[in-house]
Amino acid sequence: MTNDIKIDSSSFVDHVMVKMGGKIKVGKDCVINGELVALGGKITIGNNVVINKDTKIFCHKSVTIEDHVMISWGCNIVDSNMHSLHSEERKKDTLTAAEAVRNHTVGQNVDLTHVAMKPIVIKEGAWIGFNVTILKGVTIGKGAIVGAGSFVVKDVPDYAVIGGNPPAIIEYTD
Repeated sequence: MTNDIKIDSSSFVDHVMVKMGGKIKVGKDCVINGELVALGGKITIGNNVVINKDTKIFCHKSVTIEDHVMISWGCNIVDSNMHSLHSEERKKDTLTAAEAVRNHTVGQNVDLTHVAMKPIVIKEGAWIGFNVTILKGVTIGKGAIVGAGSFVVKDVPDYAVIGGNPPAIIEYTD
């Protein structure tokens, strides 16, 4: 394992990818059955975290998942727009895509100069339901629950239960 990837020996991690100076750190007793992709940013996962199959975390800046978080299957957590919002700048990405796949350099040649990035934080004890998408700049509060299929673009308060599209607070727990 490189210095860019630090996984506690008590944890199971199925798939990690680090490119362009990215870093991944996974704490104790975690089960990560999804994908962690650090593309220049840092993914930090606390202790006793469960991330289920087909969940993908793409990080250009910072994704922090605190202790005792459960993330169900099929979720997408992305801390950037991944590409420029300007069509002319995205053309470069489409022109080099085939070569990047052939050379196993996907994402390495994307010009990130004009790509918006903001950290994501998922606080202690949160539960993220299946097929949830969490976008850049969002903080999921301590003990919060995000209902299945929600598309989250705004912060979730501590102990709030949210659901729907757009998500709304349904109730509070604890």
